[in-house]
Amino acid sequence: MEVAQLDSIRKISDTIEGWENVSESSKLQTIRQLKSIAKIEKCAIPKDSELNCPEYNYSLSQPCGLTACEFYIKDPQNFNCIYHSLDNAKKRRLTTKEVSAVLECTESEVNSLINGAIQKIRVVRLEDEITATKPNRFEYLPGHCVTCGMDISDELDLGENQSLTIEYGKFGYCSEVCKKEKPIWKFKLENRFGTDWEYVVFRANQYLSTIKTSHKEIEMMLGVDPNNLKDKDKEKVRRYKEAYSLD
Repeated sequence: MEVAQLDSIRKISDTIEGWENVSESSKLQTIRQLKSIAKIEKCAIPKDSELNCPEYNYSLSQPCGLTACEFYIKDPQNFNCIYHSLDNAKKRRLTTKEVSAVLECTESEVNSLINGAIQKIRVVRLEDEITATKPNRFEYLPGHCVTCGMDISDELDLGENQSLTIEYGKFGYCSEVCKKEKPIWKFKLENRFGTDWEYVVFRANQYLSTIKTSHKEIEMMLGVDPNNLKDKDKEKVRRYKEAYSLD
């Protein structure tokens, strides 16, 4: 999911959260954005007694028959109108059950999408914080051992040793010794954030301490749980922090 999509989702969430206070045009725009993210077929939110059509200014006392309207849904209980369905929520925010009904997917799928979006937002936030502090910057050279820098481009192109390959034709190790010295999770952190893994772990710990999240969610985000590192790695993070006077 691109950052632009995440921004769009956040804007939609903010609008729905204050649904009863936004203008008619903002409500219509929110629905258009929501429909661009997922196909909407039905919604089972209870209806009021009548509907004033926001698109054509009709007053409806029975289900709408304008199937060409972009807000038409096959749901007579809600006047066949997604606008009316959402407007009748009468809440600060839609529940997972209501969202699953609107998007015609299971609650489990909704939760999975939400968790995935949250993880991506957290990673972007962490990247921004790391960039703002201007740490040591570097990039890995494709075709070379990610630990010692030896040229292994031929081995990576041929895929001779899958156990030493991280990404076919690009990244890997020249030996088991180098793989042990820098496990894949360390390489992935450094390659993703463009700086030392110790710095990423430190900043992640600092950031994650301010939000309520489980160790499993942290591990999903970083590929490793900062609170469950080996003692020697914890010591490296501590010494790195002291060396750069990171409070």
